[in-house]
Parts: sequence; structure tokens; C-alpha cells
Amino acid sequence: MSARIINMPTIKTLYEELILQAARDRGKLITVEEHNISGGQGEAVCSLLAEHQPVPVKRLGIPDEFDHSGSADELLQQFGLNAEHIAAAAKEMLGK
Repeated sequence: MSARIINMPTIKTLYEELILQAARDRGKLITVEEHNISGGQGEAVCSLLAEHQPVPVKRLGIPDEFDHSGSADELLQQFGLNAEHIAAAAKEMLGK
């Protein structure tokens, strides 16, 4: 399995050309964000792709629900944002 990682520290400016190229090259994308998934980067990426390069997208992030508390590691584990869960999502998208 090979992957391309695009680090986007903010929603604006969205790296449109880079995202579209990744979608053309890979045919599938996973977005991972350590905040609410509603209105986040994954949603912005999906909007861009829907208009210009439709491909399957798996969005990983915090569901739209009341806050939780715990250490950073505990919360990443709880919401499936640790390396193990991200790798599992990638394997699922690849059918492996």
C-alpha cells in the first residue's frame, strides 16, 4: 500500500490543485481532522471533488456531538484518529 499525505493546517486556503491531482492519481481519498467533522476540511474537500473530480472519500474526525474529555491519546483512540484506525480505514477503502 502506498499513500500520499497532504498536510493542510487550515481550511483556507484549500489546496485545490493538490487535492484534485491526488484524486486523479489515487482515485480515493481519506481526510483526517482533529476537530468536528461538520463544516471541516473533509467537507470542503468533498465539495471540491463533487464539482471537479468525483471519487470516493472517507472522512475521519470528531462526530457532531457534545464534547468529551480525556487525554489527547484517549480522545484520538476514541474517535478513531490514531494511526491504527487510519490504517484500518485505508485498508477498508482498498478492500483489503
